[in-house]
Amino acid sequence: MSDKKKSSTPHEFMQRLYNMHWQSKIEEELINLEMIDRLVDFMGDDLPEAEYIIQRVQRRLRNDRKY
Repeated sequence: MSDKKKSSTPHEFMQRLYNMHWQSKIEEELINLEMIDRLVDFMGDDLPEAEYIIQRVQRRLRNDRKY
């Protein structure tokens, strides 16, 4: 038996590429959410300040997506 993989069709290749792209986007968003969660835990009872920082981080993340 041959150990070679069956070559994929262009459609299958594009599907895998598309899935990898969205998997990467989801991973980035999870990292962003984890960072925000850490900030909230760090701020503790000072939530008004934590909310301000979270808004700043979220605004920065939205601006980064534009570029």
